[in-house]
Amino acid sequence: MSESKYTVKEAKAEVQNTIKAYLLKDDSGKNIFAAANRMPIYLYGAPGIGKTQIVQQVANELGIGFCSFSVTHYTRSSLLGLPVIKDLEGGGKY
Repeated sequence: MSESKYTVKEAKAEVQNTIKAYLLKDDSGKNIFAAANRMPIYLYGAPGIGKTQIVQQVANELGIGFCSFSVTHYTRSSLLGLPVIKDLEGGGKY
């Protein structure tokens, strides 16, 4: 996998554009991108460069929820059984 280098501004625009696309609905109100076709967004980089801030700002600007989760504080076995969002369209059930 090649590593892309973005400025903070470019990374924020990429995150924002991706989330906006995932939230698009057709004329009947159904999501254009089915949940199975949505890929996670991963921001990778050194600590303290603003990854969490980028996503938090985008969430605030789009009026959507935000939950920060850092895997650096967990072991592989402790990640098993974490909650999974089951229904985004039905009121954000977890």
